[in-house]
Amino acid sequence: MWVGRSTSCTRSPRERDLVRHLSTDLRLPALQRLPGEPGPRRFSSRWPTVRTGALQDALDLRYLRVLARWRVHQGAKQMPIASQLAPQIEQFIHDNPQGVLTSFRRNGMPQLSIVTVYPRDGGVGISITETRMKFKNLLRDPRCSVLISHVDWWSGFLVFEGKAELTHSGNTDPDTLRIARRHIFSATTRRRSADWDEYDRIANEDKRVAMLLRPDHVYGSALARMRAALAK
Repeated sequence: MWVGRSTSCTRSPRERDLVRHLSTDLRLPALQRLPGEPGPRRFSSRWPTVRTGALQDALDLRYLRVLARWRVHQGAKQMPIASQLAPQIEQFIHDNPQGVLTSFRRNGMPQLSIVTVYPRDGGVGISITETRMKFKNLLRDPRCSVLISHVDWWSGFLVFEGKAELTHSGNTDPDTLRIARRHIFSATTRRRSADWDEYDRIANEDKRVAMLLRPDHVYGSALARMRAALAK
């Protein structure tokens, strides 16, 4: 993740090179450069069109982040803290609300679970319950990943890897937990419940858990498709 500070440049050389390259290729001379960071420079070749594997995924994701933030923050003097996913990634999550969550059993073997997902706080929100084994797995070992595929299974997918943050009855006060559970409903349906009291009762009976996965790593074929769409 990139973090922009007001006093110095905190990007790695590779990230600075990417920003300069994007500034040149996309004709964006005002791309949010951190104080002290070199400006655009000309390259002998344009942005590579063919890369493979993890490097391509990483470059595609950085491309989306940089370009999305340039469009949203054109007037900014510095790059803001990158606490949010690119809007295109958030939209992909919202449009494809089912995923496959991987947690780890006590014996080290992965456990796969079908879950409901939604964009939340710069990551992936996931609705689970305290009665399921995946919840117990994540309490013991928060490492996890979630695969989200386009509904037709062939038009792209994204995988988010990181550690689970769990909001449940064992670590959260009732008022905060009630709000977190209500957000699950609002985020997945984009509407308010007609009867919040009834929803609260059902969520409490289900022992509903609000899970958040803030990704350390994102990859998948959908990144390249998003990059291509933005470049048009």
